[in-house]
Amino acid sequence: MTSEQLISRCHPDDRDKVRQALKGAIENGRDHDAEFRIVLADGNVRWIASRGRVQVDEHGKAMRFTGISLDITARKEAEAVARQQRDELEQLRQQRTALLEKEVAE
Repeated sequence: MTSEQLISRCHPDDRDKVRQALKGAIENGRDHDAEFRIVLADGNVRWIASRGRVQVDEHGKAMRFTGISLDITARKEAEAVARQQRDELEQLRQQRTALLEKEVAE
């Protein structure tokens, strides 16, 4: 898959980030490490973790990427649930604190 094919499958909100990460890897010869969303043909969105290395020729010109991409959708969904639960607990804590402060003041 070419870098443009990869970018075309990215979620529209993530395309610039992925494009910049790939560009930086090519221009600077550094490793590529990114998390982004792709949109499948059926419209479903999946989270991908992509890690790779730029391979260069004898003149230092980038020739291709090698690496691995993993579906991390389950992890991202679990993180979102944990964030939501943490936010709900914080809201409950604030409500309880306000109630206790009111009771103490009376």
